[in-house]
Amino acid sequence: NNCSSQCEACVPGTYASSACDCCSIPGHCPKPPAHSAFDTLCVPCSAGTFCREAGCPSCLPCPPGSSTTEQRGQNCTPCEAGFYKPFLGPGACGPCSQGSYTLLKGSTECIVCPAGFYCLCTHCGPLPCPDDAVCPVGSIHPTSCHKPLFVKHGYSCYISDSAIGIIIGVCISVIIVAGFLSARCYYFRQKHQSQNPTEISSLVAESRRDPVYTGL
Repeated sequence: NNCSSQCEACVPGTYASSACDCCSIPGHCPKPPAHSAFDTLCVPCSAGTFCREAGCPSCLPCPPGSSTTEQRGQNCTPCEAGFYKPFLGPGACGPCSQGSYTLLKGSTECIVCPAGFYCLCTHCGPLPCPDDAVCPVGSIHPTSCHKPLFVKHGYSCYISDSAIGIIIGVCISVIIVAGFLSARCYYFRQKHQSQNPTEISSLVAESRRDPVYTGL
């Protein structure tokens, strides 16, 4: 086979295309003539695929947890901490959502921050929740339970009995004060009317005693 004697292995990051079928050795392509405009008939690996060694018959997809965004990839780069890639092949590593994290490179999934802990960032480990706060699943920061108005029960804050008592007491006090002010206003109004009956009667009598001439 004249082709076989002129074949050469495709370099890493490339693979042998169907144009190289005349070469009997997998991953090899005919060496172009010296006057050819093409350096080789080998095809570059596309983004998301790679070939580490010379003579690849095809490029392999990047495994989950790694990616490459350039052509002629010889290796796939593991996802950084705080990023993940759950699928095989092309595609970039994506960031973990808030309230989840991953500490390792090459992660295929993110871990949700567990209850009783909080996660400040997607590449930070979980931090214990303070004693006076609550941290439900997926917490980014602790939620404080301010005593004595609130009490901690499990992973939630609830209004305390003392706070309920204070609210009820304030409401009752407002009602009492409003009632007292209303009664006081009514008392002074009645007192004012009872102190001036003579003046009112004299005005009425005077108006009746002096008739007004209206003409014929």
